[in-house]
Amino acid sequence: MSKVIPFNFGWKFKNGFLDDYKFKGIEKDCEVVDIPHTVKILQKNYFDEKDYQNIYTYCYEFGDIKLNQNQMAVLRFEGVANYCEVYFNGHLAGTHKGAYLPFEFDITSYLGKRNKLIVKVDASENPDIPPFGGVVDYLVYGGIYREVSLNIISKKHIKKVFISSDIHKGNLVFDILLSDLDGNLFININDKGNQYTKSIEIINNHIVEEINIPDYKLWDIDNPYLYDVEIKYVSSDGQEDIQNYKTGFREIKFTEKGFYLNGKKIKLLGLNRHQSYEGIGYAAPKRMQEADALFLKNFLGVNIVRTSHYPQSVHFLNKCDEIGLLVMEEIPGWQHIGNKDWQEISIRSVQEMIERDYNHPSIIIWGVRINESMDNDELYSKTNDLAHKLDQTRPTFGVRFIKKSHLLEDVYTYNDFTLRDGSIIIEKPKDVAPKNAPYMITEHNGHMFPTKKFDNSKRQTDFCLRHAKVINEFFKNDRISGCLGWCMSDYNTHKDFGSGDGICYHGVSDIYRRPKPVAYVYVSQYGKQPVLHISSDMHTGDYDAADIGDVYAFTNCDFVRVFKNNQFIKDFYPSNSPFKNMPHPPILIDDFIGELIEKNEKFSKKDANKIKELLIAFSKNSFNLSIVQKLKMFILMKKYKLTMQDATNLYGKYIGNWGQQLTQYRFEGYIDGKCVIKVIKGKVYKPVLKVEFDSKTLAETHSYDMTGVYITLTDENGNVLPYANNVVTVITDEKLSVIGNNQKALSGGTTGFYLKTKGVGGQSKIKIKVSDCQEYEDIITIDVSKSYRNI
Repeated sequence: MSKVIPFNFGWKFKNGFLDDYKFKGIEKDCEVVDIPHTVKILQKNYFDEKDYQNIYTYCYEFGDIKLNQNQMAVLRFEGVANYCEVYFNGHLAGTHKGAYLPFEFDITSYLGKRNKLIVKVDASENPDIPPFGGVVDYLVYGGIYREVSLNIISKKHIKKVFISSDIHKGNLVFDILLSDLDGNLFININDKGNQYTKSIEIINNHIVEEINIPDYKLWDIDNPYLYDVEIKYVSSDGQEDIQNYKTGFREIKFTEKGFYLNGKKIKLLGLNRHQSYEGIGYAAPKRMQEADALFLKNFLGVNIVRTSHYPQSVHFLNKCDEIGLLVMEEIPGWQHIGNKDWQEISIRSVQEMIERDYNHPSIIIWGVRINESMDNDELYSKTNDLAHKLDQTRPTFGVRFIKKSHLLEDVYTYNDFTLRDGSIIIEKPKDVAPKNAPYMITEHNGHMFPTKKFDNSKRQTDFCLRHAKVINEFFKNDRISGCLGWCMSDYNTHKDFGSGDGICYHGVSDIYRRPKPVAYVYVSQYGKQPVLHISSDMHTGDYDAADIGDVYAFTNCDFVRVFKNNQFIKDFYPSNSPFKNMPHPPILIDDFIGELIEKNEKFSKKDANKIKELLIAFSKNSFNLSIVQKLKMFILMKKYKLTMQDATNLYGKYIGNWGQQLTQYRFEGYIDGKCVIKVIKGKVYKPVLKVEFDSKTLAETHSYDMTGVYITLTDENGNVLPYANNVVTVITDEKLSVIGNNQKALSGGTTGFYLKTKGVGGQSKIKIKVSDCQEYEDIITIDVSKSYRNI
């Protein structure tokens, strides 16, 4: 019977490596760490990226493992960055190049009464290993950053399992490779209590079998229905191996007319995801990986994610399966193609990626080309052919930034950064891809208009509109199957990129996954809950000449009703939007005067409208009016005996909002005639502390657990205060540790910390202190009853 023993607690760790460690382990001057682990906690910005690019040693010791004559012990590493040598009881068990895919070593013959596992990790950017060799716009960090386990398996066992579906026949198709020609195989499918079982006498170690499921349910983005599968292998001498999977019925198809899921056309709107986090780099456990999937699907509302630019955690992919988030997964790389040995690693990555992730119904397409690389038909013929040999159910893609590239894959995927200041927003597919080829935009915006969370309202709005322009063109064109923005969140990068501080501010959220205004361009499209986000903070001091100008409501409401100081201004509808192709066009709000001049002043209705037009023109044209407009102004001033001070006062009252009572705006979103959501913008009287957690209930099992705690300052109406930079201090008790510095300043009105369990159960008290603000206390509940820490 197989058994998985997690090896994630109590590793010894130190900088450097000596040959003696292979035999003796680390005996002194070391740190005790848990896995996942990063070799160095980086500060948020202005760090030296060379600091972590060294050689490190990890040591794990354990006692006697009782094996019978029919068992073997296999060490499995889910991910080590970037190169490692694994020594077991003084023997070299094996080496591995590459950070993103798992590897295993058979250590059965090396086991003893006391066992020392030594891992020499080289975190340098070795040009012999993808993605290195050129420049790379992201950090790969270093360390044993994904889980480790010792797998006790039968010598006669299941080697590989590939599960696919035929939605036309209602069959699940099993392609299974066994280690031996011996015994029986049992496949059991559990459908919420209904069992479908098949017993197979083994006459060949490669088995292909179909099982029909009556009245089966489809897996799709709105109802990701999963079936539990158990595959049991029993040899004639009684050896057993059991493996469990989740699978779903679904059919995917890319055509020149778009993407189809189970025969239904779907416009794929999504984002790219880097798997890095502030401070901890790649070393994020299960809960954090799942939180990103939930953020993408349940908050941002997108239906697809690209794992740029490498295979990502199985925890992330499992959650995508569960929630119906489609995935584009690709091999590691960034523009550069290395020598033949380097290319062999890329080819092997295709096989390792597909073999690891074949059974995820969320994955709809394989990336078999180095991101943004030039054509290399010899290499990409091999990667594409290998992908099709391993998986006949999914198409392939390769992300390009060049037009009319040699298309060896099934879908032409293009990073379209056309949008600048001109009239062309995106390229026409016919000018980029071969005729009739399925086509997707895999990146847009991002580095073309980097926007920080603390940038002013005008730049934030411009960033929103840039994304909206591309998305609007995407929905307009049936040839384009998908459109994925760059990117989900800000991320750390090399000195060659970003804003000089080690951060690329390209995300629709900040580095802590706190949304920027542009996030609501996405939230409003497919979001299930009422959404209403106003593009401006409505503070005139953020704008030249105090002119707020056009404001947009990113919303899924039928219309938006606007009030100024509780006086009704006007109702605004999507029909007024320049983005009419989007499912929910951003609503243009271009009038904050309405009929207030007529109501509040002495002018006739006709003249009030003329004055309104003049005031708006005056603000939009930097206080310059045409000859005709000046003549109209002169006639109105003479008619009503107005002085220049009177005219100035009117501008201040209705445009500049100065010299009068404090201005407050209320925006109401209506669906089916009912007000379902409100947004209020006005003066900030007193900052309000907002604290959010990924979860306040943690549980250690195979590894430690972790939650993010995110601190934001808002006004009384919930609007983020982007210029707040108060100092935040997080204080925990002995049950939790703060990773990195427990004191940070707000940036863009927000900051974040990661809290990690330490093997102590119960209720943990945390305290959050914010300078010049109120304190906050809360309880996090920790369950360690199923922890492997002390086993």
